[in-house]
Amino acid sequence: FSDALQGRSSGVQIRQSGGDLEGKFQIAIRGVGSVTGSNDPLIVVDGVPLISASFSTINPKDISSIDILKDASATAIYGSRAANGVVIITTKKGTVGKPQLTYSTDFSIEHISERYDVMSTEQQRLLFVEAFKNSNRSTAVYDDPSNPIWQVDNDWQELGTRTGIRQIHNFNYSGGTENTQYSASASYQNRKGILLNTDLQTYSLRTNLSSQVNDWLKIGTNITGSYQPQNYSQGDNWGATGYRGFVYHHSYTPAYDENGELANIETSSAPYFGANSNPLVPLLLPTRELNTTRLLGNFQTNIKLMEGLFFNTNFGGDLVRVEGYTYSPIYEIGRMINTQGSVTVTNNSDTNWVADATLDYTRQINKHNFKLLLGVSAQQFLLRRTSAFGTGTIDNALNQLSNQTSFNSTGSNVKGGLASTFARLNYGFDDRYLLTATVRRDGSSRFGPDKRYGVFPSASLAWRVSQEDFLKNSTVLNDLKFRVSYGLTGNQNIGNFEFITRAASTPYVFGNTVVVGNSASNIGNPSLQWEANKQLDIGVDFAFFKSRISGTIDYYDKKSEDLLIQNPIALTAGVPNPPIVNIGSVRNSGIEFAIFTRNLTGKLKWSTDFNIAYNKNEVLDIGSNSAGEPLEIPGQNIPLSNVPTNLTVAGRPVGAFNMYVYDGIWQLGEEAEAANWFNAVPGDPKYKDLNNNGLLDAGDRAFVGNPHPKFIGGMDNTFSYKNLSLSVFMNFATGNKLYNTARNLFSRGVPFVQNFAEAADFWTPDNPTATAPRPSQGGTTTTLATLASPRFLEDASFLRLKNVSLTYDLPSKIFETSFINNAQFTVSATNLLTFTKYSGLDPEASSRESLLSAGIDYTPYPNTRQFNLGVKVGF
Repeated sequence: FSDALQGRSSGVQIRQSGGDLEGKFQIAIRGVGSVTGSNDPLIVVDGVPLISASFSTINPKDISSIDILKDASATAIYGSRAANGVVIITTKKGTVGKPQLTYSTDFSIEHISERYDVMSTEQQRLLFVEAFKNSNRSTAVYDDPSNPIWQVDNDWQELGTRTGIRQIHNFNYSGGTENTQYSASASYQNRKGILLNTDLQTYSLRTNLSSQVNDWLKIGTNITGSYQPQNYSQGDNWGATGYRGFVYHHSYTPAYDENGELANIETSSAPYFGANSNPLVPLLLPTRELNTTRLLGNFQTNIKLMEGLFFNTNFGGDLVRVEGYTYSPIYEIGRMINTQGSVTVTNNSDTNWVADATLDYTRQINKHNFKLLLGVSAQQFLLRRTSAFGTGTIDNALNQLSNQTSFNSTGSNVKGGLASTFARLNYGFDDRYLLTATVRRDGSSRFGPDKRYGVFPSASLAWRVSQEDFLKNSTVLNDLKFRVSYGLTGNQNIGNFEFITRAASTPYVFGNTVVVGNSASNIGNPSLQWEANKQLDIGVDFAFFKSRISGTIDYYDKKSEDLLIQNPIALTAGVPNPPIVNIGSVRNSGIEFAIFTRNLTGKLKWSTDFNIAYNKNEVLDIGSNSAGEPLEIPGQNIPLSNVPTNLTVAGRPVGAFNMYVYDGIWQLGEEAEAANWFNAVPGDPKYKDLNNNGLLDAGDRAFVGNPHPKFIGGMDNTFSYKNLSLSVFMNFATGNKLYNTARNLFSRGVPFVQNFAEAADFWTPDNPTATAPRPSQGGTTTTLATLASPRFLEDASFLRLKNVSLTYDLPSKIFETSFINNAQFTVSATNLLTFTKYSGLDPEASSRESLLSAGIDYTPYPNTRQFNLGVKVGF
């Protein structure tokens, strides 16, 4: 699904968190507007707003069109849900004509497009010798290269992965009469992941019906049901499991014994450094199942009350149920021992109902066109979360929750809603002068009674210059329209009960007894209100030379005010979570340009679709803390470092990189100066003393980069000759940095993890120009090496050959006497080439969904290069 958006619409950034089976990704439209709230756009499928931006259960073959609303005038009709833009998905409908049956199938193979370059076992052994020598520890175990432990040299990235395979089968049946049109589809997807023991299947059914019952009544319905079972890998993007486990673990650890069973180093064989366990054990032995069931649909009516006046209704729902089961078995493999099994069972459900009713009046008087829309809308959601954990079984056959001896459970039940009224007026004179005015009033259960309602107005003006007499007969200019719009939208994307003080279960020890009671978990803020997003948009639409060249240019200025931010409070307040307040503002401003050209129009046709967008993000104000000092909002700490990489402050982009500045390596002759820096010695990392106080402290941190790209875009070239067509699509981004956390972890010269090959060029008195500091097992070097610095902050600009697709339609005359109407064959490849200076696996990687910690690559599920063969047959 992300491929249909990425790089194809100006100002829309798609950032994937890797190539995981569900295809998770983030969408940002015209930059980042909210600091701590969600920046996800509103997703609407056939008139039903999704409760969450999950697309893995939506069949891409069912999608007819995707429209993206960006400016305030276009999004204002959706009110408080549209602050981050709107993505409207319309599924395929039936058409007038005899029934048509279409079958399509796709077969894909995929593999990891890049791998990390890690040390061999011998390189690791030499690093151990140096590290333990530098730490004044014995090197006896490591001095002898003939020791059996050093004879194993596993490539864990190879052993833990495989070639992924995906098969998709899709049926579509459609047709209709003048009064009734119908469409139905069924699809099945089976995907074997690139990580061992991971797979996903998706079953989906969809029906669509539209019927003109009589002269005054038209009805329609869309219903989609899906079921998606999957086996997934352990660990999130920060954990030492999943794909990162195969980068983390030592190459000298055996994978299998002589009998083909999982193996590991025995306790007496070698010292333990933390990562010499077998990473296949947590991947292959546990059972991890996740089953998702979804029902999405709506029922619409269109009633003609009189000429030009219609009453419309829309009742819809989105119901999602996710059931999880995990069993961690008993095992003893070398020094990897688990003596008790454990079971986790989760049951989550999201229920979202929506009801809309509108009056739509259209009237034309001479050259004047009027359209008035009045409406009401109500949305209700119910979120249930239940989780139970049990442990204590002594037999792997007893793998159910009821078989355990010790239990723990959690649960929550959240209910809320949105009530709205809205109106929109469209006026046009002679298709030259156009006016749109919209106002919407929303009431949200996420705010207190006195702040529950917000009013969101907008207006737009347009002048179609090409309809003026002095241009109407132009042979060069086909269309020229100037647009300007201004509007206010809101953002309510916070927790559901932040305006009240909540209670949570809290254990407390009385003597030798643990008692569970309740205590306040936050400080409520009854004055909490909407984030306000004010946006100005100025644009031009144009078309030249019989529309062989057409495009748009837009300038926008979007200011988000009354940001929803947690305001730090003293620990003596006695609550773990500070209150959320409305403070501060963020501005996004930029220019978008899109152009479509028909370069060749003869037998050989060639068209180009190109877009590019520039965005500047800046925090204008972020308020003050209780001491009156300017507020600073840190991102999350990266592993092994006690300081975050990102910091959000006024005058900088949201989540800007803020770090100690790496200044090379301390050399011989600098011992006295180095001693002031955590007692550093020659060979240790060196950092700049920016405040010139002779110490390494908070004053030595500096802003060193922006995690958000300045420019994003894409270009699609399509060539066709007779029945053959070729599409070549590229996308790009530039101007942003990406922190390569993997290099920070695996290029530091510490022996308890596998090291990257670059760490082999480490400092010694005989190698003073080395690129890596001296190895060490603990102590000063390890402390200094863990500090986040620009040493591992890299330029993430890229140009990617995203997709190449070659399609051939068999000549129609072949099927003149056959029950087959048409047939099409497609060969395509995705993520073929990437041109970038970034040394990680993927310059688009994003390991954290929080924008306060944006631009961090922590070896997520790797992206893949895919090759696909597709066949489509119509009957």
